Amino acid sequence: MKKLAVLRLDVPKGVIRKFQSIVEDNPDFANWRADNLRDKIEKPTRSEIWWAIASARTTSMQKSGEGSSVSRLMHSYPYLLRLSAWNSEQDLVELIEQHGGMRFANRIAKDLVENRKLLDEELVQKVQSLSTKKQKAAKQISRERGVAKKLQNLAGIGPKQSRNVLQLLGLTRYEIPLDSRVAKWLNNNRIFPFSISAELLQDPGFYDYLLDCIQEICVQADVYPCLFDQAVFSSFDKKG
Repeated sequence: MKKLAVLRLDVPKGVIRKFQSIVEDNPDFANWRADNLRDKIEKPTRSEIWWAIASARTTSMQKSGEGSSVSRLMHSYPYLLRLSAWNSEQDLVELIEQHGGMRFANRIAKDLVENRKLLDEELVQKVQSLSTKKQKAAKQISRERGVAKKLQNLAGIGPKQSRNVLQLLGLTRYEIPLDSRVAKWLNNNRIFPFSISAELLQDPGFYDYLLDCIQEICVQADVYPCLFDQAVFSSFDKKG
C-alpha cells in the first residue's frame, strides 16, 4: 500500500512492528477477509444488504457466537428475517422470540421495521458502490466512511454496527468495527498515550478519530485494517 498521511502521525517503529506482527504471526492471515481484499466483487443484492443490516442490529449487545439464539436466527434456512417473511412489528417479535434467550426482542423488531422503510434504492446503491475497491487509499477511505455514515441513519446502527454491515458484505478494507477486543489489544500494547473504553467508542467523533489513527498506522505498517481487525479477533479466540 502507498503511504497515507491521514493525520501525519509520527508513528514509532515499535508500534508499526506490533501491527505487522499480530497479522504475520498467524499463518492463516492471507486467507482472511478474502472479499474485502479483492479489487472488485459482485454487487450485493438488496436482500443481502438487508441480511447484513439485520445481523448487525440483532447481534448488538448480546452473545452471537456459534450455538447462540442470535446465530440460529441469523443462519436459519429459509432466513426467518428475510424481507418477505413478515408484515408487522408483531410478526417480527414472534419470529425473534421463537429463538428464546435473545435480549431486546421488542426493540430489535421496532428498529428492523423502521430500517425496512429506510432501505430505499438510494441507500442500496450507495452500499453497492463500494463493490469496486480499486482506488488510492485516501479516496477509498473517504468512500467507505461516507457509506458508513449513511448507514448510521438506520435505527440501532451506530459507528461499530455500520462497519459491521459493510465488512459482512466484503466491501471494506479500511473502515472496521472497533469493539472491546480491539480496545483491549490497543490498551495492552500501549499503542496510544490514553486508555480506550467502551464508553469512548460510543462517541462517533472519538470513534472516527481513533479509526483515523489506526488507519494511518496500518498504512505505514503496510497492513490493511481489515486484516488487523481479523488478527486481533483471532488472537482473543485462541486465548479462549
